[in-house]
Amino acid sequence: MTGTPRPSYECAQEPLPRLLDEAHEGRIQVPEFQRELRLDDEWITSLLASVSLGYPIGVFQLLQAGDRGLRFSSRPVTGAPSSSDAPERLLIDGQYRLTSLYQVLASGQAVHTRDGHGNPVRRWYYLDMSAATDPAADRDEAIISLPETRQGVTPQRRPLDLSTPEREWEERMFPLRLVFGDAAELRHWQHGFVTPGNATATELAVDGEGYAIRDHLMDRFTATVLTAFENYLVPTIVLGSETTRWSVRVHGGPDGRTLSDRFRVADDS
Repeated sequence: MTGTPRPSYECAQEPLPRLLDEAHEGRIQVPEFQRELRLDDEWITSLLASVSLGYPIGVFQLLQAGDRGLRFSSRPVTGAPSSSDAPERLLIDGQYRLTSLYQVLASGQAVHTRDGHGNPVRRWYYLDMSAATDPAADRDEAIISLPETRQGVTPQRRPLDLSTPEREWEERMFPLRLVFGDAAELRHWQHGFVTPGNATATELAVDGEGYAIRDHLMDRFTATVLTAFENYLVPTIVLGSETTRWSVRVHGGPDGRTLSDRFRVADDS
């Protein structure tokens, strides 16, 4: 390749909460040349397990929005509110990962995904608190997804109803929508979980009110799981604002789009 100046870039590690905030506010958007999403339920579960354990999930590549005359057409991350403001950065690589994490952890809405037959569905994601704080447990198996009704079955085919906070507390299933969701709702959920009246019969048999057991579990879950999400760092490569549409390359499959000269620049007229 000749005739194209090499774009400048910076490498960094950025907090996941900040990236999700920027996606929610429209400061990070998706360039129009990115393919339509086909999120897979099992793939989302694996991604969530990795982040909750602090495992790497790969690099995100972003582009500083730059000059209006060279700006790509863009759209909000799927699930984020529409925004009339121009984005500050465009997500070149990492759309599936950022969109999945945003929808599950921060959007407050059921996630747009696909079932095992490729049919579009909407699902909620939960984390089994007991399994998540057990070092011997498989983290992938601790993550449960349910239909929009929040009623279904576990991978072991056990019926599961999480349609109310009370049912979530009883089953010790933490709704992952609260990880970066409404802070007041998170506090309410945590308070309800440790309230003595919500203890199970087994907990009451061990501890008269069940409070100590649940309080200890909540502390361990917060320290090991919620803190892992809060402190997660994503490696990023940020291309400089002088980067033109001719020097951005997007690598897809053999039939996918590759060169940005097939994509249009935003029309601000």
